[in-house]
Amino acid sequence: MDKLNKTVLFFTNAELGQSNVMLAVGSELAADEDFDVHIASFASMKNLVPPEINFHTLRGTCMKDVFTSKGLEYFPRHPPGVQGAMQSYREILQALMAPWENEDYLDLYDNCVSLIQELRPDAVIVDPLLGPAIDACSTHHKKYIVLSPGTFKDHVINLQPRAEVLWKYPV
Repeated sequence: MDKLNKTVLFFTNAELGQSNVMLAVGSELAADEDFDVHIASFASMKNLVPPEINFHTLRGTCMKDVFTSKGLEYFPRHPPGVQGAMQSYREILQALMAPWENEDYLDLYDNCVSLIQELRPDAVIVDPLLGPAIDACSTHHKKYIVLSPGTFKDHVINLQPRAEVLWKYPV
């Protein structure tokens, strides 16, 4: 039996810089009665989600709070030039891409897998900075769409030959 509505599941961090685009697209889809829209994020985002969208609370701590708990500045600045770029790679990049400790990351991953299995969405849209959701889709062979407030360049720069991302393009 075919579903009457197309189920769309968004996975996003709670920080508004990342989640605004998810809320905007999710709201537009929810306005169309052909879509059953779900957003999975952290508890701090619950009150921002309009009532026509189903909200699912992800277990654990949002990215910004993880940074704060580790005594790190959220999106810290670094000096310009090669030395500043090297400092950012050493100190910021790993924390930004995977701020959670191993157990917390795995718990989020399991939470994302459970939602995918429960909702069986027709489309999954992920925040590029929510690694557990991307890993859940990848390991369970669920195709997904990356939706970001950033530009296309931000997501394909790593595909440049000769590791140009590290030396040719500014950080």
